[in-house]
Amino acid sequence: MASVVLKPAAARRFLPFIREKFPELAPQIDAFYGRAVYAPTDYENRISAIMDRLRIKYGFAPTHER
Repeated sequence: MASVVLKPAAARRFLPFIREKFPELAPQIDAFYGRAVYAPTDYENRISAIMDRLRIKYGFAPTHER
């Protein structure tokens, strides 16, 4: 499974954007990336499951890297 990563250079632009445009999401994003560049494992698993369903729906093979 690919990690959900927010590198520091991207975080400098992304986090202020989220705080300004989507303030209701800011606490969760801050909790995910406030101290680390990787999202929590359970979030990564949820995103992977969603992406697998979309891959299947649109004719692509799902990943099996979990």
